[in-house]
Amino acid sequence: ELLVEGASCSTVVEEGEPVESALIGGITSTIEAIASGA
Repeated sequence: ELLVEGASCSTVVEEGEPVESALIGGITSTIEAIASGA
């Protein structure tokens, strides 16, 4: 799963524009996962 996420992130970075939103989305997803897990 980590490898897949890394690959998708690499694709986004290559595109350039949605990098910031992708990072924010990833952080938000991580926070939500931790919150729901806790």
